[in-house]
Amino acid sequence: MRFVGILFLVRGFTALLAAFAAVLVFAGASPATSAVAGERLAFDAIKHAPIAGSEKTVARTEIERAVHLVRVLPSGRREHVAVALEELAAFDHRLTLPRTLILIGQLKANDDYFSKHYAPADKTDITDDDGLVYRYFAGRCLEFHPLANFGALNAHVAASDEDATRTMADALIARGVYQTGGGIGFEYEFSYGGQAPWLSGMAQAVAAQAFSRAAQLVPDRSTAYMRTAQASYRLIPRKLLTRVAAGPWIKLYAFSSLPVLNAQLQAVLSLEAYAGNAEDSSAAALASRMKTSAAEMLGRFDTGYWTYYSLDGTPSPLDYQQFVVALLKKLSPQDTRFASASTRIAAYQKQPPAFMVANGGLGSLRFWLSKPARVHVVSGAGPAKWLTLNGGWHTLAWGEPKNPGTYGVQLHATDWAGNSASFDALPIVRVTAKKASAARAVSSGPAGPTFVLGTRVLATWPAAATVADPTLVAQLQAVSSPSLELTVAPGADPAALTA
Repeated sequence: MRFVGILFLVRGFTALLAAFAAVLVFAGASPATSAVAGERLAFDAIKHAPIAGSEKTVARTEIERAVHLVRVLPSGRREHVAVALEELAAFDHRLTLPRTLILIGQLKANDDYFSKHYAPADKTDITDDDGLVYRYFAGRCLEFHPLANFGALNAHVAASDEDATRTMADALIARGVYQTGGGIGFEYEFSYGGQAPWLSGMAQAVAAQAFSRAAQLVPDRSTAYMRTAQASYRLIPRKLLTRVAAGPWIKLYAFSSLPVLNAQLQAVLSLEAYAGNAEDSSAAALASRMKTSAAEMLGRFDTGYWTYYSLDGTPSPLDYQQFVVALLKKLSPQDTRFASASTRIAAYQKQPPAFMVANGGLGSLRFWLSKPARVHVVSGAGPAKWLTLNGGWHTLAWGEPKNPGTYGVQLHATDWAGNSASFDALPIVRVTAKKASAARAVSSGPAGPTFVLGTRVLATWPAAATVADPTLVAQLQAVSSPSLELTVAPGADPAALTA
């Protein structure tokens, strides 16, 4: 897949035509069939792309291959090639050389992979011959992913692998899109909450870090890499920041100002590294202000049992919770607030869910759950319930039991880290076979739990009582929809009321 990297940049497409000879024969042998979605626009996009004729030949060859695969591959494989083809088609009249490199390289990655495999697990990464990373998104295709690429470039530098660093860094430079007003942006070419192409402040920060580090490892490319690092950073203060009450905050997505915790923490670390390597005092000052903002806003992301991914109240998935802990540990030596937060949040991953119970009304269970969890509720009053719930208050209801009796309610919750806890709620009680007489234990006070049933009748069940008071039974039978508020003395058993 060398054509998507340095060869594409240095020698262009011409030297690669021989490598595509088999593909040309393969594509040319495909039978004439109905047009594939995006086929015409994909060819049109390449027609108008500002690239040489030989380069267009290679690009058209890959499109022909994709069209053939969409026609002949089985369901479960062809759809992903079709998505990659349609993403290229969406750039009709908008292709630049960097975008052509990205989208044709991405199309080839999908052609290569899905010609042999069914879809991998969501967020699986594959790499091409230049080490470029393509990440699979469930239901879509393998996407060129800037953040994953700069993470991989950082890993090559950390391993002191000069050859891999040079190859990948050069391939990424070829895919950088020069922005109006200055700076180089590394675009996401697929729509994801916002219309493609879009930029990520977090990815730009990691790009600045990775290129500044690569400049130190590869002497003969040091100047080019440092210039790219500086151009990557330049976009952040200009267009990839928002503000919160405490100060500047990185935009994870250029089209959204929603503060995301892990993006801010990673951006601080990346900008600090870049500022040191590039001796960029303005970047150092920005990183310092962003770090202060992060420290002061930590409490807004912390529920006391779990973290929020963003300030809209979305809980962090487990992998992001773990990522946040790792980032906080890296920042801990700089600020005690990060140290205490890392210890506290790490502990959440070992603590079982906690609960509170409140009055939920007739035939229902109202409870508070401390953290996101998979919840299983079992009751003889109705079918079991399997639910995925966030932390907070929830109400579950059952239909009216047909027969008199006491119906227990048990809830079991397992959080996203695998910690479990259970509790037995007060039971649902049906007193008689009369309509609308279902009862539900709903609250607990100093004298014991209270049972609520339909039209209100107040009564007390003494601790020593073994049968229902005849007067109470007569009261209940005298109304068509009895509602009983029954205070139960500690140690008493009201089960006899169902007799």
